[in-house]
Amino acid sequence: MKFISVFFPLLFFLSNFFVSAETSDKSFRLVKSSILVLSQDDLFKKSKPGRALLEVFEEKQSKLLLEAEEIEQLFIAEEKNLTEQRSELTVDDFQVLADEFDIKVEKMRKSRAEKDRKLQKDFAIWRKKFVQIALPIIREQMSLFDALIVLDTNTRGLIYDKTVDVTDVIISSLNEEYLKNPGILEQVIQEN
Repeated sequence: MKFISVFFPLLFFLSNFFVSAETSDKSFRLVKSSILVLSQDDLFKKSKPGRALLEVFEEKQSKLLLEAEEIEQLFIAEEKNLTEQRSELTVDDFQVLADEFDIKVEKMRKSRAEKDRKLQKDFAIWRKKFVQIALPIIREQMSLFDALIVLDTNTRGLIYDKTVDVTDVIISSLNEEYLKNPGILEQVIQEN
């Protein structure tokens, strides 16, 4: 009962912010509100520039995987060769070669892990820069809807009316901007 007594006054208070409004794109029906919501994940995954960045990441990730597979095959061949030489070598000589091989494998593992960490870090930076590129469009939507705050829909416990979700509007605007200027991706991907 306590929930209802707190919830309904809050609902009444927030309902005073809502006024019907339409954007220039008739497929979007939104409400003027001082608070809007946006899914940064959808903005990234569903917009053309976001998908293009994701493709660049996946391409780099595939190259790393292919490189790792090639190195693994070389190590398998080297290990087989070392095993075949075992009978021809003294125990001490074999142990030296085996230790050198183990050191080389471990060094390569660390190098591979570092390359993967760097790519993951770069991707996280790209996502942040991507949001920075989308900010002018987000601010424009805030201005159109007289919004003071934009909340990310991924916030746990966030309950909202879909009429204040501007994700699709911003994706549409971002796609238009990307078609006009595909070079915006270079701003995101450039070396950190």
